[in-house]
Amino acid sequence: MNLETQYILLIGCFDTKGEDFAFLRQCITSLGEKVIAVNTGVLGTTSLFPVDVEAENVAFEAGVSIQSLREEMDRGHAVEMMGKGAAVILANLVREGKIKAAIGMGGGGGTFIALSAMQEIPLGIPKLCLTTLAAKDLSRQIGAKDITLMPSIVDIAGLNSISRHLIKQAAAAICAMSKVENDRDARSLGRVAISMFGNTTTCVSRCSELLRKEGYEVFAFHATGIGGKTMESLIMESCFDAVLDITTTELADELCGGICSAGPDRLNAAADKGIPQVVVPGCLDMVNFAQLDTVPEIYRSRKLYNWAPDVTLMRTNV
Repeated sequence: MNLETQYILLIGCFDTKGEDFAFLRQCITSLGEKVIAVNTGVLGTTSLFPVDVEAENVAFEAGVSIQSLREEMDRGHAVEMMGKGAAVILANLVREGKIKAAIGMGGGGGTFIALSAMQEIPLGIPKLCLTTLAAKDLSRQIGAKDITLMPSIVDIAGLNSISRHLIKQAAAAICAMSKVENDRDARSLGRVAISMFGNTTTCVSRCSELLRKEGYEVFAFHATGIGGKTMESLIMESCFDAVLDITTTELADELCGGICSAGPDRLNAAADKGIPQVVVPGCLDMVNFAQLDTVPEIYRSRKLYNWAPDVTLMRTNV
């Protein structure tokens, strides 16, 4: 696909942060890139730059009207709906081949909306969010996506010497990232995903060695919950030709409330996509918890093993 015909997507609340986004847009266009601007601000828009998709359209895609969101004055509901609507719009733009990268900025609400929308952008298309929440745990919002978080340091609430500098850097970063092409190995016979853990590393290493000798490209995923979710997500994006699921410990954590659960849909993706999958009960003999005092009372009498100061393993049984 010719990248010259594509755009960098700009997403955010232009009602309250129009000045900031106008400067970000100016920085991107000054580097020779074209922009599609999506406004997710419930209260209004901006006249500082052209807006390609207005908040009314975003709300419509979520099945609500922008006027109803304004009248309800329920911020949480409004943020959720604008996130859903923006996700639909981004999915359509991706299908049309118009997006080469995406960038957003915001505080709590703006960050949630941007990260929700970016879930619809596949692996390899750069995604960056300049946010006041970069130091917080945003693992739920990021999910299995390759989203880059950049701390805004100061709030995004009007330009100053710090915000200008960081916005310039964010613009330079997303523009540079958008120029990096996917270098998929044309010599590979196929791409195989493998799940691994500390206790299965030797097995995974040997299997990987054998597969590479046969000409396959191997991708290992650490079965820590997010690792399994990421692998399942990329399988659904048709990134792999087969799966060697050696480490299924995340199923035990899902069953017992451990910290490495990948959710109830773990193992479904390969079957849904119809690709070969070998499943091994690797590390199903344990459940992962954090520090010893975090192990639920119901399991305190079970056999426990201190893998690390912040990792406690509980032995499972039949």
